Amino acid sequence: MAVSNSLSFLFPPPPIIFVTAMSVISFTSLAYTGFSEIRGKHLQYSKFWNVASPKASKTKQIKLSSRTGMLLLYTPAFLAGLASFVLFPSQDLRFLLLDSALTLHFFKRIFEVLFIHKFSGGMVLDSAIPISLSYFLSTATMIYAQNLTQGIPEPSVDLKYPGILLFLIGISGNFYHHYRLSKLRGEGDKEYRIPKGGLFDLVICPHYLFEIIGFLGISSISQTLYAFSFTLGTVFYLMGRSYATRRWYFSKFEDFNEDVKALIPLFYDVKEQQEEQKNRKRKDKSMIDRRLMDRLNGSASLMIVSDLDSTMVDHSDPANLSLLRFNALWEAYYRHDSLLVFSTGRSPTSYKKLKKEKPLLSPDITIMSVGTEITYGESMVPDTAWTQHLNRKWDRDIVLEETAKFPELSPQSEIQQRPHKVSFFVEKVKALQIMNVLPGHLEKRGLDVKIIYSSGIALDILPQGAGKGQALEYLLKNFKVDGKVPQNTLVCGDSGNDAELFSVPEVYGVMVSNAQEELMQWYTHNGKNNPKIIHAAERCAAGIIQAIGSFSLGPNVSPRDIRDFQKCKVDIFSPGHEVVKFYLFYERWRRAEVDKSERFVQNLKTLFCPFGIFVHPSGVEQPFHQWIDSMARLYGDKEGHRFQIWIDRLSSAQIGADTWLLKFDKWELSGDELQCGVTTVLMSLKQAEVPDEFTWMHMHQTWRDGSRAREQTVWCF
Repeated sequence: MAVSNSLSFLFPPPPIIFVTAMSVISFTSLAYTGFSEIRGKHLQYSKFWNVASPKASKTKQIKLSSRTGMLLLYTPAFLAGLASFVLFPSQDLRFLLLDSALTLHFFKRIFEVLFIHKFSGGMVLDSAIPISLSYFLSTATMIYAQNLTQGIPEPSVDLKYPGILLFLIGISGNFYHHYRLSKLRGEGDKEYRIPKGGLFDLVICPHYLFEIIGFLGISSISQTLYAFSFTLGTVFYLMGRSYATRRWYFSKFEDFNEDVKALIPLFYDVKEQQEEQKNRKRKDKSMIDRRLMDRLNGSASLMIVSDLDSTMVDHSDPANLSLLRFNALWEAYYRHDSLLVFSTGRSPTSYKKLKKEKPLLSPDITIMSVGTEITYGESMVPDTAWTQHLNRKWDRDIVLEETAKFPELSPQSEIQQRPHKVSFFVEKVKALQIMNVLPGHLEKRGLDVKIIYSSGIALDILPQGAGKGQALEYLLKNFKVDGKVPQNTLVCGDSGNDAELFSVPEVYGVMVSNAQEELMQWYTHNGKNNPKIIHAAERCAAGIIQAIGSFSLGPNVSPRDIRDFQKCKVDIFSPGHEVVKFYLFYERWRRAEVDKSERFVQNLKTLFCPFGIFVHPSGVEQPFHQWIDSMARLYGDKEGHRFQIWIDRLSSAQIGADTWLLKFDKWELSGDELQCGVTTVLMSLKQAEVPDEFTWMHMHQTWRDGSRAREQTVWCF
């Protein structure tokens, strides 16, 4: 009641219900639009123009330039103001002041559109029409409501002269800051920059602040309920828009000053505080992200950074023999002190699909979508700092709009499209033509991009700061900050999108024998005289193994290449090697690839403690030697069938002077059935019957990811 009386005291109620209804509608719609801005649903103009979104691209829409769209927005309201001088010629001073203020307001806006503003985006007609109608109806209704006050007693408190002062302050401050915004760009420059000068050093939207002051002046001049409702709604809308604008600048510019507020100088808005806390958490989280995969106490002995398709994975090798050779080598000799990085053009969804199809190891780091996404560990925790870095001078919607002008470009599947990667298929001849023209188009729109063509058909558009090479340099820089730069880094690839990897300073590089033409052309012009880069004689993963030996980076004989471990002793003595060696023998025993000899069985028993227990994933517990006898009876049961075993995520910890605790995933593929058991093993040197041999003391397995063998005897060890 007190609020209602105060409003009636300053803003007398209108004499007809229409103006009251319009007051409610105006306030509600503007306030709702402001809250929508905070939630991320923006009116489609200026930096939030989204005309090229995938959803919009599916429908035919008339596109306008920003200048044309803005003129369409303001001209009807300006004409309404002019027309009112003719329609209502003999009115009082308050009406004349209001009409003059509204007409001057929209005249200033049109003047700025024609002579001040510099535009980079655009607008669709479907968005322009409702905004234009809103301005027109609001202006017309405000003038009509003012006309209805003729003959009604003046408000008890006259605010029109303070209102004139507020309006002049508002329109002057708004014009000044619009002028400063226009000076941020040179002729033809479409790139956004962080505004400076004036109140921009305190708030990101001082032009909105002065616009609010201007409308407070208009409502004070008018002193009608409709003018007050419209002004209040405008305050809510511009508060929401300024908050969204600040959030946009924060996401696009790493050097954005956190002390710059959204709308009101020195005012610490709760929403802004929450957003700043989120951004600080993202920065802190990026440090945690890196540490999640940092299981090493010091620098990695070797870091392998490998492409997947046709490099680590040979799609023409259905038995995956070279990949399994690499897996055994890595888990036996490198997993404990080295890092494995997969760098692929695949999206996360496509990468996970490949993992289900091929016996890929779990990498420490995964670089996906042609270097636009970095994740850590098996849980694939994203590097948010890298994502923020790529936002600079990148707008996916503008890329979609410009590429739509090239009908030769055929979009790749939806799962290959990513926030910082737009991918197409295109013939080689047409690709070269497009690559000569498209960057210029995007540069004019304020973007800085790179275009990568690979495999003779795939064209990817990325932010300039993205790519496999830049992602690797970013990782190496972070390792340097942590004092853990790998002792050696080996990059491996086969196609054009891998070329950047070989340009990273101080790395070794191998182009597998089946490398694509575009990569070999790069090698001819840039890498042939570099002794740290070789063109392997072997395909895919076999070529990677060859490179390890060629550069003397460590052991390069895979345990899978050793047929008789009793006759061939290895130099490196480790519990990890014992695990890989045992499961290779187990695979070969069941495939009848070793002789069926009691000697093998008895030798195996010397490696397992006679009192040691094996806990089967089903929960059954039996002494090791009983399980070995069960295994002996399975000789050759997989002969002629697809049966493969590989170890993944092998970790070991020395828990005593001569005791080790190991944990790993044991994968078993039998026909089309893939099972995995999470395995824990206790090993000891002290109990060994044979010198320099480990003894298996205890072993416990549980099913992983819902795995379960149909028969207990099928899954043995």
